[in-house]
Amino acid sequence: MAVAEQMYAQVTLGSLPVSWTVDDDLSEDVNFLSIGSIDVQSLLDEDEETELNARSGPMRFAMRKAVDYTLDNSGRWTTLSNGDRIWMLGIESDGALAIGLTFGKFHLPRGAALYLYNPDRTDVIGALTSSSNHANKVLTTESISGDRIIIEYYEPYAVRHQGQLRVRTVAHTYRNVNYTSIEETCSVQPACIGEKRLMDLGTSVVRMTVDDGTRHCTATLVNNANFDGKPYLITNASALIGDPNAWHFTFRKANASCQTSPVERATYSLSGASLRATDQASGLAIIELHSRPLPEWGVYYAGWDATETTPQGVYTVHHPFGNVKEIAISNQSPVPTEYNTVLSYRIDGWSEGRTAEASTGAPLISNQFLVKGAMVAGFSTCGTDAPDYFSALSNAWPVFSALLDPFDESKTMLSGTYLNFSTVDQRLLDDNIAVFPVPATTQLTLVNEGDTAIDEVAIYDLSGREVYRSAYFGNQVAIDNLPVGHFILAIFTENDIVRKPFVKWIP
Repeated sequence: MAVAEQMYAQVTLGSLPVSWTVDDDLSEDVNFLSIGSIDVQSLLDEDEETELNARSGPMRFAMRKAVDYTLDNSGRWTTLSNGDRIWMLGIESDGALAIGLTFGKFHLPRGAALYLYNPDRTDVIGALTSSSNHANKVLTTESISGDRIIIEYYEPYAVRHQGQLRVRTVAHTYRNVNYTSIEETCSVQPACIGEKRLMDLGTSVVRMTVDDGTRHCTATLVNNANFDGKPYLITNASALIGDPNAWHFTFRKANASCQTSPVERATYSLSGASLRATDQASGLAIIELHSRPLPEWGVYYAGWDATETTPQGVYTVHHPFGNVKEIAISNQSPVPTEYNTVLSYRIDGWSEGRTAEASTGAPLISNQFLVKGAMVAGFSTCGTDAPDYFSALSNAWPVFSALLDPFDESKTMLSGTYLNFSTVDQRLLDDNIAVFPVPATTQLTLVNEGDTAIDEVAIYDLSGREVYRSAYFGNQVAIDNLPVGHFILAIFTENDIVRKPFVKWIP
C-alpha cells in the first residue's frame, strides 16, 4: 500500500465519483490487479448441458474467482487538502464482458462513499453509503461492463480508518445477457406497458442474482395478510445457490424505454436476504430481503391465490437470460397436472412470448392478477410450443401460511398493494404498533409487529365522540373526510386496544 503525496482541493459529495470532481485525473495512476483469464468454451459447453436439464436452476452467466483485496493490502490512497482520502483499486479480468464484486467485509462509516465504474466512465454504480451496511458485512454488486473495473472509496477525515472493505470474489461475465432485441426471446409486450394491474405486478418481479453474482433467476415480491411490508419473495427453491447474504436483487430492470441511466442503477438494487421457508415437495421457497425496497421505487407487493382453482388465462413476467423484464401470455387455461409428484400448471404454448433461461422462479399470474405459483421447469423456446411448468402455491401453503397469513386467519387469497414506507422508526412502535405519518392529510398507515392481528380501527375526536369505525384488512385508514384537528385512533386486536393520538391537517 502506498499513500500519495498529492494534495487536492476540498470536494463535495455528489452522485458522481469524488475523484471525477478534482482537477487531476486520479484514475491515471490506478494500479490494476489481474485475476487472469478463464476457459470460456468449457464453461459454455457445461452450460449447454445444464440448459437441457429443464432450466430448473438459475442461469450461470459468470465465473467467480476468490481474491483477498483490502484497504490495507491493495490499491492506492490519495490524501486531499482537507484531510479527506480517496482509495482506488483497479481489477481486470481478461476477456470479461462485465465484472461484478462480492465484498466479504463491507462497512462504510457515515459520510463515506463507494463507487464502481469502468475506465471509460460509461458504466457507474454509486454512491454506496452507510445505508448499505448490514450486520453480516457482506454485499454483492451489479456488474460493470467491460474487462476492467475501478473501485473508489471516499473517506472523510472525521471517519478516517473507520471503513472496512474486503473484496472476496470477482465475477467474470462470459455470457452476453445485456441484449436489447425483443426478438431474441420472442417477446411482444415489454413489462413496462400494458394493462394497469399487470403493470403493477411487473414492478413486483425481481431479477435475483445468486452464487456471489454469477447466476440469474426470477423472484416475486409478495404481500402478506398483515400488510406490514415484510419483503418476502417467492421463487424456485432450486435457484437458491450460495450465501444468502450475498444474493443480489434488482428491481425495475425494464425495457429500454423504461430504463434508468447507468448512474441511477444502484438505487434500485438491494443485497442480502435470509431463507425463511422451503417446501421441498413443491420446490418453492420464500426468502426475506435484509432491507425493504424504498417507497420511491414504486414497487408493488403482489397478491396471491393459494387455492387449487385453475385460472382461465395466465401470464408470467420474467427475466429471460437475466435481462430486462418481459411478458409471456397464454389465452388458454393452464393444464393442471403433476410435475415431480405435486400439483403444477402446465402451459403447452404461450399465445405471446416465451420463457428462457433465468425465467425459473417467475410467477404464474392468474386472470385475477394474483400469483398462483412459480416456474420450476421450462422447455419453451422461440419457434416451439414445448411446455413450461409452474408449481402451484397451494402445494406449499401448509409451510408458507405461517409467513403469508401470520395470524392464522385461514386466508388463501390476498390482494396486492403498494406500501408507502421503507422502515419504521422504533420510537413509533409503542405496543408493537406504529401509526404514521403524524400529522397526516389524507390517510394513516399502520405497521403491526405484534403477535396478534388488528381486527378493527376506530377514530374519536377529543370529546370522545366516535367519528369512524371499520374492520381492518391491512389497508390504509382514510381520513380525508375528517376536519382539521386532533383525534385518537383506537386499534383493536384480539387481546388489547391500542390508542394513538394523531393530527389531521391540510398543508
